[in-house]
Amino acid sequence: MIPFSRRQTRNGLYQIQREVAGGIPAVVPEGLRESYESQDSFKLAGGWPKFGITWDIDKEDLLRLVPLEKSISQEWEDHCAKVAQSVPKHKAKVIKAKKAKHKASETINAVLHRG
Repeated sequence: MIPFSRRQTRNGLYQIQREVAGGIPAVVPEGLRESYESQDSFKLAGGWPKFGITWDIDKEDLLRLVPLEKSISQEWEDHCAKVAQSVPKHKAKVIKAKKAKHKASETINAVLHRG
């Protein structure tokens, strides 16, 4: 077992994903990359480019990958859609440009002519 939290482990895996895509080298604990690449389901799940899309880490065993039913971004969009439906909609008051300009000039004149 690695001495990191789930969040730190996922951060390391995203670093490896970025490195494989041609980015800067990943700074991760020794053996982290090998523990995932040695699993039979790693290549079936799509490898590093598909981390967070088709596979993620297990909640209990951080060194085991599990397939995803939905990508992380799809789960987020579904969550936002549910939250957006529960938020009450409020129609904004529209002020026409001429009225707004007239009110602004009245305010400026009032300030200038104080006495």
